[in-house]
Amino acid sequence: MIPDVMTDRPTLFNELDRTTLGKLAPTSLVVLPVGATEQHGPHLATGTDTFAVEHITRAAAALASDSGSIIVAPTLPFGSSDHHLAFGATMSIGTQTYYAVIRDLVASLITDGFRKILVVNGHGGNHELVQLAARDLALLHTEVRITGPRVSSGYALEVLRRQPDGRWLLAIGDPFTIGAALSAAAQATPVHR
Repeated sequence: MIPDVMTDRPTLFNELDRTTLGKLAPTSLVVLPVGATEQHGPHLATGTDTFAVEHITRAAAALASDSGSIIVAPTLPFGSSDHHLAFGATMSIGTQTYYAVIRDLVASLITDGFRKILVVNGHGGNHELVQLAARDLALLHTEVRITGPRVSSGYALEVLRRQPDGRWLLAIGDPFTIGAALSAAAQATPVHR
């Protein structure tokens, strides 16, 4: 359960300068949350997927991180949502463009020096494209650990769970479970060629 008041803030990519990011990149896990802006019926905001994935990743990073070991990148608020266009109130990126955007953002993080990258997806329509981009870049950059699990606001969430060793992990009641990815990825050692 997420505490009512969080004592620690996550380390946010867009609040750091290039020198600090350059020092943190080789040893830190960078988390890239991706959402969508689309209709969710008459009862939910169009930013539901984005709000959920941003909150989950920031809360998990704040609890699992130790002085910069996890850095949360800005949330991509648009997704591949063409299947929602007929309902209105949807901003969508086409499939090929979305794949290219994810690939370019992750490639930028690799160029920045990050070797552990977790793309956390909050929208079902993005899942396969995030998986493909992560796989394709992992094949090109064998020294980098890249993964792209899915978080969905439509599933029951048990968001944060304390582990016996004191670390926090993100646990999702979802077939594409993150499980211990956030905590484990932060502890992982990048592979070197």
